[in-house]
Amino acid sequence: MKITLRTLGYAGLIPFVALPLLQVTGSAATALPPITLFSFYSVVILGFMAGVLWPARAAESAHGTLAWLAVTPPVVGFLTLAFFPGVFLWVQLLLFLALRAAEMRLQFDRHYAPYYRTLRWHLTIVVVACHVWMIALSGSGFTLN
Repeated sequence: MKITLRTLGYAGLIPFVALPLLQVTGSAATALPPITLFSFYSVVILGFMAGVLWPARAAESAHGTLAWLAVTPPVVGFLTLAFFPGVFLWVQLLLFLALRAAEMRLQFDRHYAPYYRTLRWHLTIVVVACHVWMIALSGSGFTLN
């Protein structure tokens, strides 16, 4: 299980790293602009990362909190993309950090195996760094033009 989770976790970073590279090169390798794909992927992965927390400790008293934690970040990210695209990447960056902070605050880390706790930090750091990279490339946070 440890190898599978690490492999899937690190493989999930490939689009976060590859899409800014495509943005830099101006490659027409994708049907949609790389920044658009990056944004969609960011919303999906944030939804996944938040969603897996809900059932993880659903039997405990924090069940309602976990439900809100699972649903709120991806919805906020999606609505930001839809209505405020100029700040979308900044909001996503903050949502990824907030999710990691919530994991620590709700003591998920206490239940994580040491390798998984390390993996979560690695994934969060790379995802946040890629958001900063894409922000730098876009000059703001996101643009459809």
